Formats: sequence, structure tokens, C-alpha cells
Amino acid sequence: MTLLVWIATSVLMGLGLAGTLLPGLPGTPLILLGAVIHKLFLPHLTWWTIAILASLTALSVLLEAGFTVAGARFGRGTKWGLLGSGAGALLGLLGGPVGALAGAVTGAVVGELFFARQPLEQAVKAGLGAGLGLIASGAGKLAVAAAMIAIFALACRLERL
Repeated sequence: MTLLVWIATSVLMGLGLAGTLLPGLPGTPLILLGAVIHKLFLPHLTWWTIAILASLTALSVLLEAGFTVAGARFGRGTKWGLLGSGAGALLGLLGGPVGALAGAVTGAVVGELFFARQPLEQAVKAGLGAGLGLIASGAGKLAVAAAMIAIFALACRLERL
């Protein structure tokens, strides 16, 4: 039973780490799920550790939204650019991370050009800002996910000493 729990935990955490960069996987929520399953079946974690991991999961969601909006605002995008960026990123998910990035940039440019009636130069700036926001969001989520896994590993190790 112990081996199965460790395997399930490892798989969920690995998928969670990959999910911070690959579209379609929830990322940090999978890491949290792995830790909760581990806690329910094995005594290696405290509920305080789970609370810290849950807080970091919430932080990662806020980082994602915040960096995306900040990137669009950095490029002086309007709400249309932000909506276009989100729609483009969703459509681009089929192409993986590169497709999501290209979709976000293209969607922001299209939103600015056709709905906000911005000049091409401004639309391109908004698109680049949206792309930078998406990259920063991915880096932030990856850092939080790595921290979550490190906290989990440290908590398990300290409990065994």
C-alpha cells in the first residue's frame, strides 16, 4: 500500500510540475492533490503542510491571472486585447505551449485592431505585452510548483527523522 501511495503521489506531482508549462493540465492543483492523497494514507505530513501547499496553489492561480493582466497592461492593451489574448491562448492550446503563446499574441493583436480600433503599432505592442505576461506567468507557476514539491519533500523527510 505504501508503495502505491508513493507512486500515485509522484505521478500527480510530476504531472503537476509539467502542467505548469503544458496547457490542459492544472499544474499546482495536481501537486496539492498528490500531497493530500499522501496525507490521507501515510502519516508523513501535517495538516499545516497541506495548508501551506494550498496557499501556494492559490498564489499560483493569482500569479497566472496577475501576470497575464499586467502583461497586457504593460503593452497598453485594452479590455479587447485582454479578451483576445485569452481567447487566442485557449485556441492555441492545441499547439502546446508555443501555440498558446502564439495564440495569445495573435488574439491580443486581433482584439486591439478589430474591436478596439487601435493602430497596428499599438496592437502589436499589446500583443507583445500579452505574450510577455504569459511567459512570466509560466515562469511564476513553475517556481511555485517547484517550491511546493520541495516543501513536500522536506516535510516528509523531517517527519521521518
